[in-house]
Amino acid sequence: MSGSKQKKVYKRRERSWRGKLVEKFPYAKFLKLMLYNAWFAFFTMLIAAIILAVGIVIPKFFRVTPVHMAEVEKRSILDFMQASQLRKTAQRHAEQGDIDEAINAWVQSVQQNPGKTETVREFVSYLVENDNSSQRIGQAVNFGQWLLQLAKTNSADAILVSKVYNKYGFPSETLKLLEPIHESLDDSVRMEYVKALFENQELEQFLAEYQKLPPALKENAAIKPLYLAYEFGFSGNPLASQKASQELLTMSDADPANDFLLRLIFLVAANRQDTDLLAVLLKKLSAINADRPQHHHAYWIILSRKGDADLARKFARDYPNPPFTARGLVSQYETLLELGLNNEADEFASKHIERFGYVPQPWFSICNSLVERAEWEKLNRIADKMILDSRMVKYISYAYYFKGKAFSGELRLASAADEFNKITALGLASDESALDIIRELTILGYPAISKKLLEGLIDLPVWTDRKDFWISLWRAGWNTRDLQTALKATTRLFQLDPTDQISAFNYTACLIAERSRMSEALVRSQDILSQRPNFIPALINYSLALLLNDRLDEAETILKIQINPDSISQELQPSYNLALFELAFKREKLQEAAQIYSQIKRDELYQEQQRWLLNAFASIQTRLN
Repeated sequence: MSGSKQKKVYKRRERSWRGKLVEKFPYAKFLKLMLYNAWFAFFTMLIAAIILAVGIVIPKFFRVTPVHMAEVEKRSILDFMQASQLRKTAQRHAEQGDIDEAINAWVQSVQQNPGKTETVREFVSYLVENDNSSQRIGQAVNFGQWLLQLAKTNSADAILVSKVYNKYGFPSETLKLLEPIHESLDDSVRMEYVKALFENQELEQFLAEYQKLPPALKENAAIKPLYLAYEFGFSGNPLASQKASQELLTMSDADPANDFLLRLIFLVAANRQDTDLLAVLLKKLSAINADRPQHHHAYWIILSRKGDADLARKFARDYPNPPFTARGLVSQYETLLELGLNNEADEFASKHIERFGYVPQPWFSICNSLVERAEWEKLNRIADKMILDSRMVKYISYAYYFKGKAFSGELRLASAADEFNKITALGLASDESALDIIRELTILGYPAISKKLLEGLIDLPVWTDRKDFWISLWRAGWNTRDLQTALKATTRLFQLDPTDQISAFNYTACLIAERSRMSEALVRSQDILSQRPNFIPALINYSLALLLNDRLDEAETILKIQINPDSISQELQPSYNLALFELAFKREKLQEAAQIYSQIKRDELYQEQQRWLLNAFASIQTRLN
């Protein structure tokens, strides 16, 4: 190349953007290679693209569980792709009739993307329709429960999962799902509901629902045995019982693999406490893999109650199967406790409780049992598990309560107070357990915490008409000497039932302590006294109301003539002395008032009463000096 051409090339480079970059960064060799070596630039960018793709596709960035679930599951784009492919594989195997391969592919698909409700629903439906293996009970129950969590237990999914429970022999779970929607069930699902009623021994409701069935359904193979079992074991008619038993046993002998018939006869045998027949039925159920934990629990309890407790304990200790449901866990735990196997029960609970972290009832049952048995160390450990389980975040306040209870039982009162104080920052759920905890905290000597928790619940509609809630709030107000809280509670109690004398009395006492609605206080106290003329607390309240309204002579007659000072209980003494003080103060008997003041236990009065008393005594001191 001639010199003139080279100069032109260099000038073009210098004028180009690449040339300007090279000129700006003369020592950047990598930049020169990227700008002037096309193959190097291509492979470098390819490697960068691969790294970027891996960084996007593989990390688990995306939450797949709904926001209403405390449990957080995250997955990657690669997981989504694999889940989709596995779902298609499962569907293909299902079409070809390959049940095991289809189920395995569906399980893997759900594991890759557990938040895909459609996949879980599809899998559960397939199990209900095609799986005849009792080996998959745990799988079916677990995925059914997971579906209910994902879909917030809508009616369609409740019916679907009830079919899982019905198929694998969990009638209590079936009833729990179908009871709220039983009025809207079609005939096929209504039969399952009627079966669940009988197997849970809800006999009155069973008969009512059975009578509603059309005649054709009553003769159905799934319904007729139910009525036969009812007549056999529960009707109280010996003739009908004998006839029904023969027919039912004949049906069972003709179809020995029919677990439904065996379960019905088992219920009758349990009701009759026939341990020999129960043992035979358990063997038959076990032979076809249809025995469930509840059958064994019932057998152990009946054995124990009939005097064979040692054999019952042996069976309980040797039983190897884990619980399939949260209710099954509680049932076995309570059964072991009834058999006197406390340590075994606690070990069983500790081993299996975390499988059911999404359900609060097992945790509460176990913790309450530990409280009753004063097993404080074990209670502390279970409470720690609750705190660490992310699925229990909604109920973490209860975990802190149980930890505080454990510390309180061990007399570690400062640690207990720390745990109880954590509850106030979190609040409690709006159910019955909240009131139970608040009452217990009051008994334990933490009224301020109780009051704060109650104030956090006060605006919830569920408590508006609950007298026990407002009584708890009044007690919290009184125990903390907080008049406004007590007045709010007694006002609502009086509104709920103006005829209740206790509510009216407490409301009147708060009005008197408030010292602003003098006329109403007088009217209310007079009404109470008219109903109970010689009731000392009512006489004291009426005298205080008279003093508020400057009717000193009437008040003095009550305090010094009608009331015998020796009859005043220690509990009423502060109010009685307060009335005597106010009478002397308003009569300008300052020395007498000062003497009475020294006898008043001011801590037994509301804070507003204490302030008025202090101000009045300060005024007396000023005037005496």
